[in-house]
Amino acid sequence: MQSSLPSQPEGGPSFLVPGQRNSRNSTTLNEINLQRQLAEWKRRALVAEGQVMIEQAEREAATVHTVLAGREASILKYQLNANTRKKTDTSKRFTTSARIVTSAEGKEQAIAEASKRDAKKNELEEKKKKKQDTERADFLRRAEQEREQLPFSGSLRSKLKAELQDILFALGLDIEGNVAALLLRINAHFDTETALKQDPRYIGLFSKPSGKRKQAAEDHSETMQPSPPIHHSPSPIHSQPLIPPRPRPRPRIRHIVQNTMHDSTRTFTDTSPRPFGTSSPQPFGPSSTQHFNEQSPSP
Repeated sequence: MQSSLPSQPEGGPSFLVPGQRNSRNSTTLNEINLQRQLAEWKRRALVAEGQVMIEQAEREAATVHTVLAGREASILKYQLNANTRKKTDTSKRFTTSARIVTSAEGKEQAIAEASKRDAKKNELEEKKKKKQDTERADFLRRAEQEREQLPFSGSLRSKLKAELQDILFALGLDIEGNVAALLLRINAHFDTETALKQDPRYIGLFSKPSGKRKQAAEDHSETMQPSPPIHHSPSPIHSQPLIPPRPRPRPRIRHIVQNTMHDSTRTFTDTSPRPFGTSSPQPFGPSSTQHFNEQSPSP
C-alpha cells in the first residue's frame, strides 16, 4: 500500500535548520563589531597623533621663548655690568640750562661743569673731524692706487693697519677689523686664489728680496769690516838686545890723606867707585897740591 503523502518537488525552496541560521547571524555580528572597534581605534590613533603634533609645536614654541628670554637676560646682565663699572660723573646733576642757583659755590660749580662739558664736546668734535680727514685721505690714496695700479711689496707682517686695508680694498674685501683679523682675511683670500700670488701687483708681497738689495747689503757689510792691523818695522834701537842698566854710583866725600913724603903739602885721593874699564884713581900731582896750598889758608 503506497503512502498518500505528496512528494516535494526537486527545484523547490530549501529550508535551513534553525541552528545553522543562528551561527551565520552571530558571525555577521562579530564582523560588524570588529569593524566598529577597528574604526574606533583608528579614530583614537588620529586623535592621539594630532595631540602629539600639538604638544610638539608647544614644546618648540617654549624652546624659542626660552632662547629669547636667555638672550634678553644676557643683554640685561651686560648692561648692568657696564653701568656698574662706569665711572660716576658729578656733572650729570646739572643737565638743563634753566636752574636756580642759591649759593656762590653752586654757581661756580655750574660754570666749571659747563666748561667741562664744552671741552668734552670740543674734544669729541675734533676726534670726529680727524677721523673724517683720515678716512678722506685713505679714500683718495686708494683711488690713486687703483687708477695707477700701483704694485704692493714687502712682508704682510711688517705692514701697518692702513696698508693692510689698502690691500683689502684692492682685493674687494671688507676692511674693518683689527690687524690680526685683516692679516687672516688677506692670507685666506690668497690661499684660496693662488693665482693672485703671481699677479704683478701682488707678487711683491710673497717674493724674497732681490739680488741687488742682497748685493748692496753684502757691499755694505764689507765696507763695515775692520781694516787689517798695520805691522810696523822694528826700530834698530829696540831690535838690539837690551843691556840691564848698571847702578849709578853714589857720590862720596873725598878723603884728605896726609902725604908722609911731603911735610908741607896735602894730597887728595878720590875713593869713589868708577865705571868698569877706567883706570884706578890717581892722586893729584905737586902742581895740584901747590894750587890747593895757595888757595887754602894756612893753619
